[in-house]
Amino acid sequence: MIKDSFGYIRTRARFLKWKMQYDEFVASQSSHDDKEWRDRKSCMEYDLEQLKDELQDYEDLAQNKLELPLLESIDDIGTALVRRKISGGWTTEEIAERTGIEHALVVDYNVRDYRTAPLEHIIKIRDLFRDNNPLNHFDYYQEAISEAAELSKDAN
Repeated sequence: MIKDSFGYIRTRARFLKWKMQYDEFVASQSSHDDKEWRDRKSCMEYDLEQLKDELQDYEDLAQNKLELPLLESIDDIGTALVRRKISGGWTTEEIAERTGIEHALVVDYNVRDYRTAPLEHIIKIRDLFRDNNPLNHFDYYQEAISEAAELSKDAN
């Protein structure tokens, strides 16, 4: 999954490079009867299609063409936050500034799908994406504790 504009640019460049190599590969073969050639061509087409799908997904998210899915599991929270970040046009700098979380941490959370983020930071970022007013430090802990208790009840 492409997580930011830098990743989009890198993936786009990789797609264009691989597309050029694919075109050269197809043009270099005079006879398409070779099984090894057909297999390699199929693999290249599959890889190109995967990159194309990733690019399209990012573009659709960035242009708000995709409906964001509901969060069905706590395990999906990282992907959901990354997708909301892209959809809202947020940068890691903006998230850091508006939540009071260090920029380096926000970058790390984004790269790791928020798996390393403490619950307090996840709630701050979630609230930011919800356009909620920031809560004070103590309120975040209280909300985190109450939400964790509710999640435990739901899991049982």
